[in-house]
Amino acid sequence: MKILVTNGAYKHTLALVRSLGAAGHEVGVVAHRRAVVSFFSRYCRHKHIIDTTDKQLFVDAILAILQKENYDIVLPVGLSTIVWLAERGDEIRQFTHLPIAEFDKITLFESKKATYDLSVKLNIPTPLSFFPKDRTDADICAAQLKPPIVVKHCTRSGRDWLKYAQTADEAVWLFEAMRQLAIEKNVRETFEVSLTWENTQNTEGGTILLQEYLSGGGYGFFGLYDKGIFKQGFAHKRIREFPVSGGASACAESIEDETLTVLGRRILDAVSWHGLAMVEFKKDEAGQFRLLEVNPKLWGSFDLSVASGVPFAEKWVQLALNQSIEPHQDYEKGIQFSWLMEGDVQHGWETGELEKILRAVIFDKKTHTNLTWRDPLASLFLIFSGFKTRVLFFERAESKCVA
Repeated sequence: MKILVTNGAYKHTLALVRSLGAAGHEVGVVAHRRAVVSFFSRYCRHKHIIDTTDKQLFVDAILAILQKENYDIVLPVGLSTIVWLAERGDEIRQFTHLPIAEFDKITLFESKKATYDLSVKLNIPTPLSFFPKDRTDADICAAQLKPPIVVKHCTRSGRDWLKYAQTADEAVWLFEAMRQLAIEKNVRETFEVSLTWENTQNTEGGTILLQEYLSGGGYGFFGLYDKGIFKQGFAHKRIREFPVSGGASACAESIEDETLTVLGRRILDAVSWHGLAMVEFKKDEAGQFRLLEVNPKLWGSFDLSVASGVPFAEKWVQLALNQSIEPHQDYEKGIQFSWLMEGDVQHGWETGELEKILRAVIFDKKTHTNLTWRDPLASLFLIFSGFKTRVLFFERAESKCVA
């Protein structure tokens, strides 16, 4: 198959490209610039640059590529890309297969507010959360939360949209600052999602979330669905994160947990999901799973599921082609995956665990990394960009200390 993959700069895009290429598929990659890691992979056969953040221009460019290059399947990776392609799914499917859910279901999970409301309705435990409408409302909400308080945007992800406040006053200040940043970036200040299976609308609450902080570990349930039918599952727990205070997985381990699977499937079953999705949880002090969000896309820790023996990439291709998909396959538990240059080295440097981390990667057969001589140029690119990121990180940290 000739397959087009988007968001070539992401580490999980590289994992997808490697999986598809190793299975014999002809892979093309879309990215916003030339210097992205997936372009350096030996499995990337075609490179397409779309240098725009405009939704209409981006999808128009994808359509032009599809008309010219005759790709059999397009697999979108980034959330914005998925939303944009889903919104114009009928046009895309005139030229290729697009194995993702309907636009309204994707945007439901894009909103943390809509996801929270649905999880409450389904009796899925969640952290105590508030969605203030203004500063006065934020003052009232923050006073009901024990610091540290999580402040994050309901529809955006990244470091700009996730902060931790040590006091109620700081939480309110961050709420205002984040709201102003959203206005400056032209992010809409009200969110509306159509729950088509109930024919209702949810328009209450603001776009900035104040939430209790859970000190327990992070867990994820990952699922592949075919028109509402569960086909493949996987689960992991986070071993290390970066930033250390809370961020993306720097190292994760494959696990099996019945409760995690039941809760993860409950919310995806409720919307008759189609395609891939990740349901993210954290444990509270009592050891209970609490749902944080649902990511309606390929997950950042995709490498770990590959290393554990789950053929998600090939099953996604089968889904695209409407082929029969083998039901849930078992996978190896206790496999750890370290994203050395995407956070684990920085984590080890800050915590003093760097030697321990490197020893595990080098000597422990159950610890894997995305640095491999089977794909040398992409691995060298990861090393170079990782060192560059680390230098910038410490330069910023030093400048803050001087200030």
